[in-house]
Amino acid sequence: MFPILQAAEIDSKLGVLLEKRSSIAHPELEAAVVSAFDALEQDGEKAIVDYTRRFDSETFCEEGIYLTDAFVESCVNGLEPDLRAAIDLAIKNISTVNAHIMSTLIDWTSELAPGHLVGERCLPQDSAMLWVPSRKAPLVSTAIMLCAAAATAEVKNIILATPPLADGFPDRNTVAAAYLAGARHFVCGNGLAIIAAASVGNWRHGRMNAIYGPGPQAIALAMHHGAKYGVATRPGIGPSDSLVIFENSEEDGYFDRLARNFLTEIEHGPDSFTYALTTSATAAKQLQNALKDTSDLQYGRNDHYASIAETAHGGVLVFADIDALVAFANRFSSEHLMINVTGNDRDYVLGNVVSSELLDGQFTPFAAANYCIGITAVLPTNGFARSCSGITSRDFIRFATYARLERQALSNLLPAIEAIGAVERLPNHVEAVRQSVGRCPERVAQN
Repeated sequence: MFPILQAAEIDSKLGVLLEKRSSIAHPELEAAVVSAFDALEQDGEKAIVDYTRRFDSETFCEEGIYLTDAFVESCVNGLEPDLRAAIDLAIKNISTVNAHIMSTLIDWTSELAPGHLVGERCLPQDSAMLWVPSRKAPLVSTAIMLCAAAATAEVKNIILATPPLADGFPDRNTVAAAYLAGARHFVCGNGLAIIAAASVGNWRHGRMNAIYGPGPQAIALAMHHGAKYGVATRPGIGPSDSLVIFENSEEDGYFDRLARNFLTEIEHGPDSFTYALTTSATAAKQLQNALKDTSDLQYGRNDHYASIAETAHGGVLVFADIDALVAFANRFSSEHLMINVTGNDRDYVLGNVVSSELLDGQFTPFAAANYCIGITAVLPTNGFARSCSGITSRDFIRFATYARLERQALSNLLPAIEAIGAVERLPNHVEAVRQSVGRCPERVAQN
């Protein structure tokens, strides 16, 4: 049964748990990640096969690491009509959202002074490897979101990587969804080894410009390590977490809907976190009663079935006021946040809370955002939302700064360059500009 904690109990009972959740550091895992990268540098694709047989599936499908076009085509053709329609709708909405994001990422130029131009050029990454796990269950929605974002950004080389299932083959629906969303190369194998290969470059596809995708701590640490090889990546996308902010209501079915949304993200597994936050003790008891009706609900995504209520990290928290509630929410910095308050409280929460995702109202549930609203659900967890955001087309774009100076504009900057160059003791910096200015008639005349 999910407990109700009053304000006085929250810090003492949750503090240590939240601090532990906020860290992906783990010495043994870090050593394992470094070992995997060393193996990939030395053995290349053989190391991917070895790691896959050791940790994922002893039976490797005849496709091998790299899936053939024929296999991918069979996955697409094998989609059930209802699932194909759902995938198409999700791709449409997600691509539209990312197209809006791309419309804000434009080349620009500004003239700071006569002959003095500055700006930026927006350039897509040449390549991206997108990791989609399936150890607990297939994540078709994640494949769509990542691949559609990369395709909308016009990444030239999009690689979908996913692990094998028990039969040695990847999940066919995931492969099909990724293809329809824009991926054109497909890899099947152990996640840690593939991330290492994409970072090191010792495999068919060479070193990737970007690597993104969710996973447990080992995957997050691998991506963090991959950044040392110059790869654009994002750690902190691990076990799911969410908050539900709610108030009291007499609306029919209100607390039953809240209970189901409370359970949505922790359904991913017992390493997930979900808390419901309120300022009403009455509302807290109502939600707890609604959750009792689901107390026999079990995780059904793998062979191990356990009661969600007995194993999940979760509870109903009652705060003295909305300020204290928002302060806790910001400390938690959730991956997903559903806002079920109205009036001034709603405005205050929306204006002050920290989260990767803001779902406004009881009819904007987590599941809709996870699948097909169009916004990304590949979001930072572990409290990383305080400094990071979700993966969209923006993450597949790099920016090149741009500048152009006419001679007179350079001449006008020379005094500042001389002053800063003298302090930094870089005489050639200054002399290079002086030589250029010396060929400027206007500057010569001033001298």
